[in-house]
Amino acid sequence: MPVAAAQPYTLDQLLSLALQGNNGVEAAAAGVNAARAGIDTAEAYPNPEVEFTTGRVSARQPGAGTGVGQTLSITQRIDLPNQRHLRRELAVGNLRATTAGQESFVAALVAQVKRGFYETLRREAEFAAAQEDLALTQQLYDRAQIRVDVGDAPKYEAIRVEAELLNAQKNSQSALLRVNQAKSFLRQQVGDILPAGFAVQGQLGEVPPLEPLEQLRKVMLEGNPELARYRAELQRARTAVDYERSLRLPSVALKAMSSRDPDVRDTQFGVVLSVPLWDRRQGPIQEAAANAMRVRSLLEGREFELTQQLDAAYQQYQIAASQVEALESGIVRQAEAALRVAEAAYRYGERGIIDYLDAQRVLRTARNDLIAAQFDLHTAAVEIERLLANSSAGSPL
Repeated sequence: MPVAAAQPYTLDQLLSLALQGNNGVEAAAAGVNAARAGIDTAEAYPNPEVEFTTGRVSARQPGAGTGVGQTLSITQRIDLPNQRHLRRELAVGNLRATTAGQESFVAALVAQVKRGFYETLRREAEFAAAQEDLALTQQLYDRAQIRVDVGDAPKYEAIRVEAELLNAQKNSQSALLRVNQAKSFLRQQVGDILPAGFAVQGQLGEVPPLEPLEQLRKVMLEGNPELARYRAELQRARTAVDYERSLRLPSVALKAMSSRDPDVRDTQFGVVLSVPLWDRRQGPIQEAAANAMRVRSLLEGREFELTQQLDAAYQQYQIAASQVEALESGIVRQAEAALRVAEAAYRYGERGIIDYLDAQRVLRTARNDLIAAQFDLHTAAVEIERLLANSSAGSPL
């Protein structure tokens, strides 16, 4: 009994599998968990320090007691409220930055899966067109061979069609190789949870129109996860400057000590004050301030870069959309009509084989141009979606 073919995967199914099977998603989630645990670390109170000493007490004067002497001391460092608050803010800022980094990774992964999906659809469409060309060329070759055999056409005609047949076979094999390469790339993005012999289900259809470019820029600058990560890192860097400055204040600890020897028992309570006399933490403060300046520069540079990427993707979208419209509405249809006319003229002996092959070649080029333009349109839309990922306005698609 033959084995049933596996159900082809839709884009939504591939995205769901990628979020489950990609190792980077698990690693990013672990990073967020680690950052969340850092808040517990920042909120923890310092542990008390317990010191116990014991030894033998020897008398140096007549009548003094001898025996065992013991000392027990407990020191508890006290967190200053401002330092504790800043330390927690540092941990919260790290969690915000790590969470934004996770969102940025997921957005990039989703974009890669979509690119791989549409690339696979493109290559499969090109392979189907190449197979159709091969079948038509094979029929033309058989017809030309019969005409040569019966003496209705010169032998050159069969040789010319045979060359086209060989070229069609080569194109078909190359198209199949590109299909396998596209599937390999898509499986790399999804993970080994996707079986090797998978198939995809979908089409290079229309893409919904976009909002005006100015609106998209505003949405991107407000909601892009990568920019959100830089902003969180900038806020954390500024908090680090305040925290280093707060460490210049004296630190306080409470201390209790009890000493016991054969004649005397002594109990004392006191305060331990660490005076920042020599180390005013100038180095750490300057280092934190320089790091804040570095992050701010990175944020401003990245805002400019992403704005340029959005502008380029928007232009690519418009160009591809106009190309698809022109090819669908005119060029491909005209090429199909020209091929039908050339085929009929060749069948009735009004035109030669060269005219028919030229018309077939024009149709092949126009059809591949349409497939490429549809792919470029989806690629531009996916790039815009990635740049607007996780924004409050939602996806443009």
